[in-house]
Amino acid sequence: MSLSSYRMHRIYLAATMNYGLGSDDPEELTYYNKIRKEMDNKKRNLKKGYLLTGIPPKKWIIESKYFLIN
Repeated sequence: MSLSSYRMHRIYLAATMNYGLGSDDPEELTYYNKIRKEMDNKKRNLKKGYLLTGIPPKKWIIESKYFLIN
């Protein structure tokens, strides 16, 4: 049985807010762990100094100032 969109949303909220899932359903646990893993990967990329786009922060700031001036 696949997860309903309502249940997927509830699991997503629990994962993004660092709450526990509170369920032993393997399908829900798989989805929860998938979201947590994606969040951890994004967090690691930001800690390395790169935005999600792969542009180093200093270069991004310089480019954004350029676009704000023009």
